[in-house]
This record gives sequence, structure tokens and C-alpha cells, in this order.
Amino acid sequence: MKHKKVLYLMHVPWGWIKQRPHFIAEGLSERVDVKVVTTRSFFQKNLLKNETNIELVKLFRFPFERFALIHSINRFLYRLQLKKHLKDVDVIWFTSPTFVSWIPKSYYQKKTIVYDCMDDFLEFPQIKQNSNRLRYYTDSECFLVHKASVLIASASYLKSKLISRYGKKEEDIIVINNAIKNFAPKIADIVLPAELDYYVNCSSFKLVYIATISSWMDFSLLKDIVEHFNDVEIFLFGPAEISIPQIERMRYCGKIEHDLIFKVMDIADALIMPFVINELIRSVNPVKLYEYIYSGKPSIAPLYEESKVFDKYVYLYSNIESCINILNEIRTIKVGKSNLVECREFCRENTWTYRLNEIYALLHI
Repeated sequence: MKHKKVLYLMHVPWGWIKQRPHFIAEGLSERVDVKVVTTRSFFQKNLLKNETNIELVKLFRFPFERFALIHSINRFLYRLQLKKHLKDVDVIWFTSPTFVSWIPKSYYQKKTIVYDCMDDFLEFPQIKQNSNRLRYYTDSECFLVHKASVLIASASYLKSKLISRYGKKEEDIIVINNAIKNFAPKIADIVLPAELDYYVNCSSFKLVYIATISSWMDFSLLKDIVEHFNDVEIFLFGPAEISIPQIERMRYCGKIEHDLIFKVMDIADALIMPFVINELIRSVNPVKLYEYIYSGKPSIAPLYEESKVFDKYVYLYSNIESCINILNEIRTIKVGKSNLVECREFCRENTWTYRLNEIYALLHI
């Protein structure tokens, strides 16, 4: 049988915080030849090294792409650079509508097109608030949704949005949720860097968030928490896409390597996912909750459609008052909602290995 070749178009830098696209690309590389295409990053510093055998292609571009002229020049350069990579591939895998205009239309007929819709891109503020970008993403996603041979959504709510927005049928879209890494390193073998000594030795009740820090963060909730509890200190881990407000007893600890998060969670007293629930978040199957559950630590998250499935393992709040009440209870009982055995069993059924088996079946590989 011919060994399939996949051109994997990835809208986040390979060295950024490890997310769904990274895990899927790595999993695909175990069965087929995968070439990952990203764009050169100018402003994201300290990107992690590529420690896989996946071939990475970083497309050259000019900075300040937000300007129309630069945007047009870069789009021409992307198409030019991609030409040689398109010829001998069997599958073009899209992680975002961003790439639609970079690929000549003839290739949508010649190749197997996969669209893994992992977010409601039209709800991102930088797109929604710019009429030109919103029009481009709407048109591009509509085109992509109707051209895709395999159409995947990362969440059930996101699937319903694609159906209502583009007139697809229920059976046209496969939901493949996010997941947890296939294994975690031994906690005892992990040594946190010296700059985290304060976190390690802090005697306060440590409430921890680990993920990208962006517009969805509910900082007013975090402010209310520290104002209500004198013994609670909040620690934020992850890349910051926004300016973080100064809040008493809230510390930003920066981005950390993925394997270190298990040690960070082990030291935490409780974990929180403080998201503002809007249309963007409603479409998110929260990958962070899988990792939180694996830790067995008391975990707190907002109640919405996609978080309900975690109710057995995670404390869900509907407003600030219920969050305060939950945290008050956790500080007293100091245990998770389910025991560690139940948490680990849930995670074993929600690993990337499990998800990738679904993807292999869709691609017949």
C-alpha cells in the first residue's frame, strides 16, 4: 500500500504551548509522512525546540501583516513557497481557515482535504471586530467546510455552529474531542526550575491556572477570590497574549514546558479554569480539564455545555458566589470531587492515542 503523505497546515507556531495540532501531527507521523507548515514567528519568544522527527517548514513572511499591503504581499509569498510542497502530498490538513487562499483551487479537487475545526474562529475578537478579516474567515471557512472530505469538530457545540452556519448535515461532521497526553512523567523525576522556588515553597493555599492567558480570562473572578480569602494565592502558568492586570496575591509564572505541568499541578492545592463564558468559549472542549482531572487535585471550572461532561470530576460554578462557595468547601475538605483511581480511569479513556485511533479510521490509515 502506498505510504500516504500529509501536508499539515498549522496556524500556531510549533514551539508555542503544546496543543491539539501538535498532538495530532505527532500521532499522524506514526502512520504516514507528515510535513508541518507554519509561518515564521516574530514576536513570540523562547519557542520550544522541535524534538520530533517531523519535518517543519517555516514560511518566510514580512512582519506587520495587519496592514493590507503587507498582508497581500505575504499571501503571494505563501502561495509561492507552498507550491513545491503541494505536488506530492495525498492529504492537505487544515487547522484553520487562514490557509484557504494560500492553496490554488485546483488542489481542492486533486487532494483529500481534512478540516479539523478546533475553535470557532469567527468569534475570536481580533477577527470578529475587523469587518475585512471577518468576511475573509467566513468565506474561507464556508469554502473549506464544503470542500473537505473529512470534517472534524473538536466539540459538540462547535459542530452545531458549523451546521447552522453553513448548512451541513449532522452526519457530515465528526466530533473528536480534545484529550490528555498518552502518559505523564513520574512526578518524583521532575525538577522545577529555580525561578519557581517561590511557588514551590509558598505556604498559602495555592490556586493554579495552567493554559494560554488571553481575552477569555475572568480576572474579576480572580480578584474577588483573593479579596474574599486572605490565605489564597493565585498562580498563572502559560503564554500571555494580553496584558495581565496587577491583582494582590496573583502571580504570573510564565510559560513552562508541557511535562512540567504535572509537577506544578501536584504542588497545587486546587486548580481553576476561570473563563468568561461567551460564544467563543461555548465552542471549546476544555483540554485543560483533562489534565486537571488526571492530577486528582480539586478542580474548578465554569458551568457550560462542554464542561457538563466533567461534572463527576470537576466542581462547576455558575457565578462568582457559587465559585466562592466551592472554593470555601475545597479549602475545608482538601480533596477532589472524585478519587484518583476514578480520575485516572477517565483519563485513560480520553488520551490522544484513543482520539488518534478515531482519526486513523476516518483516513483509512
